[in-house]
Amino acid sequence: MASEREETSTTSSDKRQRYIRVYFDNIFTKEKQEELERLLVQFQADNCLPHRFVEKGSTVRQFTFLNRACATALPKRKEMTRILDKYSHVEEEEQLVALKHRMTSSAIFGTIFTFGLFSTGSTDDGLAIGEQMESVMQDVTAKGCEIGAVVRDDAGQCDRARRILALRHPRIAFIHGFAHDINNLVKSVLNTSFRTLTKQASLATVTLNASSFKCMLGCFASLLRVENALRQFTA
Repeated sequence: MASEREETSTTSSDKRQRYIRVYFDNIFTKEKQEELERLLVQFQADNCLPHRFVEKGSTVRQFTFLNRACATALPKRKEMTRILDKYSHVEEEEQLVALKHRMTSSAIFGTIFTFGLFSTGSTDDGLAIGEQMESVMQDVTAKGCEIGAVVRDDAGQCDRARRILALRHPRIAFIHGFAHDINNLVKSVLNTSFRTLTKQASLATVTLNASSFKCMLGCFASLLRVENALRQFTA
């Protein structure tokens, strides 16, 4: 008798929400469920739908009309995030494999790889930089690679080195790279007064959000008292 009461109390105290699909056996096998999830992701992507479309009444009514068993297999909105993460990882791996195959079979763009990392040395004039670049180019050519172009920015004496090498190797295109210029532009923009202004505004917003309601009331009350005192002082 006591055990029956304990079971009854345990059942009555269970406040968790239950879905109707809990009381039925699995409609689909694991493979069929994964196939349904894959088709749902494709349907969502083709129609640009949000995650919550699986919980819309129209979606459930559509699946119920087609097959009542399918409606119970529809995932919830939170489960769609897990499904998307799973299949996006698979898609990324397939795209990387396809990209590797294209890069391997495509010869029109040449071969892209990291040849090596070399020390710069203490000399940074144009002639020294040109000699170092030329030695690297000779090593690359000796390895059986054909050089079609060399990209270098204008930092320091690199512009002069590029002009020297362009005269010595007329069959190679020496191209100016804009990476260093873009970095300098970004630094100049971030060092303006706009950066200081946005930083102060961000700090004020963070301070206000972190303050309690009572502290805010006290601050504004103090400001009002100061304002009234200044008005009386100037009157």
